Amino acid sequence: MSDAVDSVPGSHWERVWATKPPETLSWFESAPTTSLQLIETHASPSNSVIDIGGGSSRLAGCLYANGYRDISVLDISQSALAINRQHFNTDTAKINWIVADVTSWSATRAYDVWHDRAVFHFLVADTDVEHYVATCAAAVSLDGLLVVGTFGPNGPQACSGLPVQRRSITALSACFARDFMVVDTAEATHRTPNGSTQELVFIAARRIKNLPS
Repeated sequence: MSDAVDSVPGSHWERVWATKPPETLSWFESAPTTSLQLIETHASPSNSVIDIGGGSSRLAGCLYANGYRDISVLDISQSALAINRQHFNTDTAKINWIVADVTSWSATRAYDVWHDRAVFHFLVADTDVEHYVATCAAAVSLDGLLVVGTFGPNGPQACSGLPVQRRSITALSACFARDFMVVDTAEATHRTPNGSTQELVFIAARRIKNLPS
């Protein structure tokens, strides 16, 4: 696979990944249960998947173990992806690792499944949200699947020293309403490695044809 791009600036995240073990970071989960359930309910192993902000997430490994073979992982941090690669050993070449900032990245191919549990809540500027949604719509194949998880209304107001945007399921759905039709939703309580809890909300949506304005 050859969709990888040159490394992009991400000094904040490089410092995070270089100074803290993955298992101690607040977003770490040993099993991405909700994401995996939504993907496997609405997609199949024959589908191509891209995990946005995949870092050292276990999702790619779980999908691979369950028969998915066209998997891409995008993250702004090269260090995070290097950690993730270690989980795959000799199978690492079968995963497409993309070092990029999704707010300025454009896909060079179509994907059947777009997953994000890590990035969207960090987009607090309208221009970044608009670019993300446009990038996602352009990258996901018609009738393809979007799975996005963000901090819910009672989630944290900041993460890793950065502000975040909390959203309800309704507000999250509205962000993608022009290009996607929601087919499933979920709420989850994430327990961080230090024992605190975070509210997360998820949507699963199908890519639809753009309707005339």
